[in-house]
Order: sequence, then C-alpha cells, then structure tokens
Amino acid sequence: MTVSELSAFIQTKEAQEFIRENRDKDPLQLILQSARIPWKNELASQIAWRQKLARKLPEWTSHPTVLFPGGVSTEQSSSEATARLKASLIQGRELLDIT
Repeated sequence: MTVSELSAFIQTKEAQEFIRENRDKDPLQLILQSARIPWKNELASQIAWRQKLARKLPEWTSHPTVLFPGGVSTEQSSSEATARLKASLIQGRELLDIT
C-alpha cells in the first residue's frame, strides 16, 4: 500500500463514514472488530492520530479527508493556536518557517 493509495481511499465515502463513526473508539479494538473493512489498520491508525492531535489541531482533525502522516513530524507540529499567534506577528503574504 502506498501513500497515494491510502490518500485516495481516505477520500471515499466508506472511509470517511468509518472515521466519523469510530472517532471516539479504541483504535486497537477497531482493528480486532472490523474484519470486513478494507484498510482497517490504516483507518485505525488515522483515528489514533486524530485522537492524539484533537486538542492541538482541532480544525484539521475535524475533517475526515485529512491524511495524517504520523511519526515525529506530526507530534512536533505547532498547534493551531501557535500558528495563529505566529501569523499575527508577521506581515506579508508568504512566510517560510524552517524551525
């Protein structure tokens, strides 16, 4: 499975409904209980990341079509509140944050 394939699958109605309906459930239980769902491990992983990032990135996690890469880059991302603060301190149309 490639990232492109997962990205395409997460756009489907079936995947979006699964994420919406199970967003508060234990991802490990979903893997065990959802035998007929294609890509169940990947969808459970997306649900786990959404749960982990719900406070930090509430707008992003509210959209079932956003694909979270996971790992250190996701964990170390700035929160939406921090991003808004940084954006308010800078004038102009473009900014490159290489921190």
